[in-house]
Amino acid sequence: NTRDRIVHAACDALTDVGVGGVTVAFVARRARVSSALVHYHFATKQRLLVEAALTLARRRADSRVAALETGSGLAGLDAVWTALVAGTGAPAERAWPDLVLVSRGDAAVRVALGVERDRERSRMGGPLARLLESLGSRPHLPAEDLAAVVGTFLDGASASLASGVSPDDVRASYDAFWLALVALGQAAVTPARAGAPGPRTRPRPAPDPPGGSPRSGPGAGAGAPARPGSPARPRRRARPPSAATAHRGARVCGAADARGGGARHRS
Repeated sequence: NTRDRIVHAACDALTDVGVGGVTVAFVARRARVSSALVHYHFATKQRLLVEAALTLARRRADSRVAALETGSGLAGLDAVWTALVAGTGAPAERAWPDLVLVSRGDAAVRVALGVERDRERSRMGGPLARLLESLGSRPHLPAEDLAAVVGTFLDGASASLASGVSPDDVRASYDAFWLALVALGQAAVTPARAGAPGPRTRPRPAPDPPGGSPRSGPGAGAGAPARPGSPARPRRRARPPSAATAHRGARVCGAADARGGGARHRS
């Protein structure tokens, strides 16, 4: 298909020379067609750029969704990482920063990228929720909002790898991000699901009859006047979370590792 060949040539051109170096004549040479044929399919260079941007955005989305669907538990997280590293040199990732810059001044490109970004989030929502569920985590966020958070992090991780940041450093950030996300989802799991007893609530004392004496303790009832000369009882402050909360995500990952049949656990 001639039109597809032209679009693929435009994507390759964006990767190799950037937006500033892309011309209709350059793309025509890459596609081995005449400039007139390029103009026949795309009236302007802008329309060609928009189509190339859509194609690259779809490639990125396809790669991410496929990675999320590859496995479960820690193996699933490793699959997403592998796809992230492998995609760093792919045309879609290499051209993405240029397209984002162009979109700031080009409304057509901005709209095209926005549409594809929304589609990516919609497609990632289900696989992402299943991956987190396999890790014992269920964040109380709409699926598309959760996908937006993960997609934005993956954008940053990809940009860091492309700019030469050590893969070990990026991986450390990657692990910390997912650990925080898993811990957030585990905190939202109901006590019944986690097998723990529900929280104890302290019953509030019934009001004392007007003008009567307190039923228990010094001035305990809501309607009892304070004794003369006795200081007011301070309110109880909420107890800060225990130190074990900090390890909750690690416990979840450890449990997922056991369920996954010995999948590798990263500290």
